[in-house]
Amino acid sequence: MSIIVWAILLVAFMWALASGSRIVRYLARGLAVVIALVAAAAAFGLMAVGHKAHWTSDGPGMLLIMLGIPICGIVAWFFGMLACTATSSLEEGNLESPARISSLAQVWERYKELTKGPH
Repeated sequence: MSIIVWAILLVAFMWALASGSRIVRYLARGLAVVIALVAAAAAFGLMAVGHKAHWTSDGPGMLLIMLGIPICGIVAWFFGMLACTATSSLEEGNLESPARISSLAQVWERYKELTKGPH
């Protein structure tokens, strides 16, 4: 059941990142930065625990630490990239920017506009 809740939360988060509302988008990016920083801190903390224990342990504890380091790193990288990526077509900028063209039909129309005229 909890995986369904997490999936719904991730979908809502992605919607917020692509939202037309600037405030919602910036709040989602801020949350992505916080999650990335917490995950990076957790990875560094797990590395400190592993180093303090000389990377040995009785039982599965060190295995969980060694698995947690790359998982936390991947989470930090993923949410850091989400925070840095332009996720909305409504981003500020030049309306004539090629980045705003989102479909092949729009590209074709833009090409026809650029090439029409006397040859």
